[in-house]
Amino acid sequence: MKLPQPDGFNLTEAKMERLGQIIAEINSCTGREYDKDETVKSML
Repeated sequence: MKLPQPDGFNLTEAKMERLGQIIAEINSCTGREYDKDETVKSML
């Protein structure tokens, strides 16, 4: 299933990396395997 993507929103590489770390923590705590790129886009 493809998640919705934001239009016209840019993040710095550092912010994308931090969001990726947060998603990795969520995956670790919940036993899930959310894709970093898709999840960041849906969060925005």
